[in-house]
Amino acid sequence: MKVNRHAALVALLTLVLFMSNVSRVVFAPLLVPIMDELGFSQSRAGSLFLLIALGYAPGMFFSGCITARIRYRGAILFSLVFQGTGLLVTALGGSFPVMAAGLVLIGMGSGAYPPSGNASLAAVIRPEKRSLAMAVHEMGPNLGFLAAPLIVLALYGLVGWRGILLVLVCVNYLVALVYARQGFGGEAYGRTPRFGRLRAVLRLPEAWLCFALECVGLCALQGVFTILPMFLVTARGLEPDLVNKLVSLSRVSCILALAASGYLINIIGARAVIIAAFTVSGALTVCLGLATGTPLIVAVIAQPALMATVFPAALLILFTIGPPESQNVTFSLLISFAVLVSNGLLPTFFGWLGDHGILPAGFVGLAAAIFLCAFLIHKNRSFGAGVAKRGGG
Repeated sequence: MKVNRHAALVALLTLVLFMSNVSRVVFAPLLVPIMDELGFSQSRAGSLFLLIALGYAPGMFFSGCITARIRYRGAILFSLVFQGTGLLVTALGGSFPVMAAGLVLIGMGSGAYPPSGNASLAAVIRPEKRSLAMAVHEMGPNLGFLAAPLIVLALYGLVGWRGILLVLVCVNYLVALVYARQGFGGEAYGRTPRFGRLRAVLRLPEAWLCFALECVGLCALQGVFTILPMFLVTARGLEPDLVNKLVSLSRVSCILALAASGYLINIIGARAVIIAAFTVSGALTVCLGLATGTPLIVAVIAQPALMATVFPAALLILFTIGPPESQNVTFSLLISFAVLVSNGLLPTFFGWLGDHGILPAGFVGLAAAIFLCAFLIHKNRSFGAGVAKRGGG
């Protein structure tokens, strides 16, 4: 019964993380119709994700202020309610400033969840089971990536892009009710991001390397996703429905890779998983920018799958940095700024490249950053060494 109860918590928190992600990434397959209806350029369309990231980064960074008062459990509920409210404002807004305010609210709600969700799992799940629990939990974002294009395919012709957002409003509020009634754990209080704690984290060399890992990894996995549908439609001439199907299929490969990642970490270790995934994914990122035809389709499907295996390993390493009582502060500091770069600045910059007809160069530059990060991790043999094989969580 105890194992089943813990499995139910993992499943419920995975659902919350799914809603956190789909509430943000649904705008990727909606970019083209939003551009057509509102007359946005590619750079303006890319800036929508910057607005979400501008809410996400402080939402995560200051989540300790929330959890210090209403515990991790309260912050999880706060996340769902803010996401739903932001989607509601965005859907009903009649002007860009109102829409922008809604996007920032969505980001704030999404940013408040990860420190609380991961800390709740780490507190409840035994160390020997933690890598598998993290791998299952990390399926939430990839299920969101999978579902977002399918939601658009199924509903856009019926209710339009604003109607899709309203559907997600209802689902966010419903999940909040389910968690309020069925969720357990998360009773601990978080720590506020005090300057002394931040300074202690920033003095650690492994914190900077972990920041680079998360930043580049999120750029390759999430940042690319936000701009890829628009790139494939406008620059490669693919039909929007085909693009949505391909992008959804790519997320099926992510889920399969994540299902195996926990076992891979136990067998070969977190460092080896990260280095191998970065190396192969870097080559596929080059193909995204330069290839056409079948090689491009293969890259669209395979590139995110390799990168998805990185994050359970990266999270296990992240939770070894700094003292245990300040892990939520460490997580918030590193991930919030990584998301600002990957989900905000990267799509905006790629949109600018698209307006100037040189977007493929962006994919090549990102691939170079991926290779560099893999090399730095390979050279720094102490990074991640504390995460042992066979479940050293």
